[in-house]
Amino acid sequence: MSMELMVKAMKTKVGNPLRKLVLIKLADNANDHGECWPSYQYIADQCEIGKRTVISHIDSLIESGLLTKTIRKGAKGNSSNVYVLNLDAKPVNNGGANAAPPSANVAPPSANVAPPSANAAPGGGANAAPRTSHFLEPVKEPVNSLVVPPKRKKSKRASGVPDEFLVDQRMLDWLAVNQITTDWRTETNNFLDHHRAKGSTMADWVAAWRTWMRNSMKFATGRPPPLHSAKQQVSESLSNIHDTNW
Repeated sequence: MSMELMVKAMKTKVGNPLRKLVLIKLADNANDHGECWPSYQYIADQCEIGKRTVISHIDSLIESGLLTKTIRKGAKGNSSNVYVLNLDAKPVNNGGANAAPPSANVAPPSANVAPPSANAAPGGGANAAPRTSHFLEPVKEPVNSLVVPPKRKKSKRASGVPDEFLVDQRMLDWLAVNQITTDWRTETNNFLDHHRAKGSTMADWVAAWRTWMRNSMKFATGRPPPLHSAKQQVSESLSNIHDTNW
């Protein structure tokens, strides 16, 4: 890198901010003789602009006389561009007719823009400073960016009563926590017989069993007390007959 060339590149008027950025990058890569040989893609990556934009601005710098380009052939048949900076030369056109046109994507000027002042020199005479365009290239989204949707949770399918329905320790602990005191063996058999007879299908048979066990407590509290045995009923009837006054 030549500090002298960097200072000259900063002071040189080229009529376009991106073109000046390319010129500064060439000066950054140049040796004390003003020679450098970076690739188009390298300049584009360093300046964060498109490769075709770099080529266009380098061509404009060559036309203005600030830069010369020669093609160097390698031993293996490959080639590279060799640039020589000539920043002491006076630029030709200085961003005039040969300047790179502004991007087609730039919006036209607003209709509400104030007209030029009446005190300004008409027509922008020969001594008027050249206009500089401050257009930036649109940011392109990466082509390979994909939005991955979240995975759906698979819902359980309903099925018939399993052939082997086992009451494990977790289910027994659940009975104790919920204070269900009915005979779980009898109620489990009733639960399975009932649903097998109906041909029921459930997505969660353990949850259905818990519902059955809760209901068994409700039905148990609402049942009437058991009737006396037949022998007790006969003896009570006989005692009533003997107590009767004829």
